[in-house]
Amino acid sequence: MHLRRFTLRDLLLGAQIAICTLLVTASPVTVRGMERALAAPLGFQPLGAMLAEVNLSELESDVLIEKKKAVIEAAQNIPGVMSAGSINRIPFTGGLHGIPIFRPGTTEFKLNNSALAPYLFMISPGYLDTAGTRLLGGRDVSRHDTAKSPHVAIVNQTFARKMWSGAPAIGQHFIVSGNLTEVVGLAEDGKYHDLEESPHPAVYLPLSQTDQSETIFVVRSRRMPGEMARAPTDVKCHCAKSCIRRTRAIRP
Repeated sequence: MHLRRFTLRDLLLGAQIAICTLLVTASPVTVRGMERALAAPLGFQPLGAMLAEVNLSELESDVLIEKKKAVIEAAQNIPGVMSAGSINRIPFTGGLHGIPIFRPGTTEFKLNNSALAPYLFMISPGYLDTAGTRLLGGRDVSRHDTAKSPHVAIVNQTFARKMWSGAPAIGQHFIVSGNLTEVVGLAEDGKYHDLEESPHPAVYLPLSQTDQSETIFVVRSRRMPGEMARAPTDVKCHCAKSCIRRTRAIRP
């Protein structure tokens, strides 16, 4: 009996030592992994940026685009603001799902015929600059990209590499949401869902070519977020209720 108790204590002690050894060995690996994740390029620069989430769903579609322009222009006129833009969804907020992309000439738009399933973002002119996302080639979306003009897009590096195997992306075409779309810009890769995700394709479409009402305005300023939230603007909103839900600093 005495021998059995001693053996059991021995086993427990050995297990504790093994677990501690494993933890000590794994800790530097875990720390290095965390360091790599934190040091990985985000594809945007959160320092100095502030968000204002706005619901414009009560506005008629014919004035929606003009209201977005007015809000951005008003933000740009606030002292200390360097740039402003808008996007329908920001990274790291969850709910991101890939959408099917098809090659030109596709006639049956089934999932198994899709070429890619990138994350989709809808942006205004100036958003990429405001967010600190580098445009590596081509141009930004512009006010001339309207519902009546040819559909255009900006894609990231992973999208271009997977879609065209290293061939120049600018001038290429693909089909998204039933629209033949031309690539006019190439943006850097980023992190969209979490810090540890593998490079994922992403596509940016002009907000002015959609009727997207859910909008997040991004403002880059030298001023503190608290000062920016209190700063007056000359934009007039005719919503039945306040359309600005909240403002906050942007963080990954």
